[in-house]
Amino acid sequence: MSKTSAEFHKLSHAHHEQRISAHKEAMDGEHKDSARHAFHKASIAHHEPLRDFHKAAMEKAVSDDLGKADLTPTNISAVTPEKPGIRAIPRYGQQLPERPNVPEQFQHLATVDD
Repeated sequence: MSKTSAEFHKLSHAHHEQRISAHKEAMDGEHKDSARHAFHKASIAHHEPLRDFHKAAMEKAVSDDLGKADLTPTNISAVTPEKPGIRAIPRYGQQLPERPNVPEQFQHLATVDD
């Protein structure tokens, strides 16, 4: 996630937090059996999961940005030897790569000692 994403989630989290506090203040002045009290209670229940989602997304965006600094490549070489268990997989219709026929007298030159 980008810096813009973290800022978006921060603003959204603050918005939902503000809406929750406004509904709590309005709900405190209402009678518990009134329709207005029920409305504010339902609105709080609506905004709480959204606030929590944006808080988690904001934290994830910040941690993702911090983790991007550690993208240094490892195990890079100019000449890549054939590793055991790795083989070429041809595309559909492509011929399989053939292993070269090496005469027995030169076999020791073509083997790799691990």
